[in-house]
Amino acid sequence: MFHIIDDTRWRRAIANLAAALKPGGVAFVGGEFGDVTGDRVVVRTDAFRTWHEHDQTEDEHRVVKRVQSLADWQDATRSAGLRLVEIMMSDKDPALRTPENNAAVLRRDG
Repeated sequence: MFHIIDDTRWRRAIANLAAALKPGGVAFVGGEFGDVTGDRVVVRTDAFRTWHEHDQTEDEHRVVKRVQSLADWQDATRSAGLRLVEIMMSDKDPALRTPENNAAVLRRDG
């Protein structure tokens, strides 16, 4: 979900997820669920083979990761008819440059 960088499309994705669930259905969604909504990863280009090459590229800059705050998740899921049941936070090694492996458990009541 954090690769959907447009907030309106992000909310639409949650609504689409809710529509795909039967009443009582559960979905697991990976991402970050912190205090602040904002852009997190801005890359110079998508055309790189290694992280070293990525860091050396001087091309255009583009946002590839935008995280939503826990408050935004709660609001968007509630608006879509879902309930945020649980947030499972994983420990992350600071040396790893990969997306966080946290997960939200969403349930469609009804």
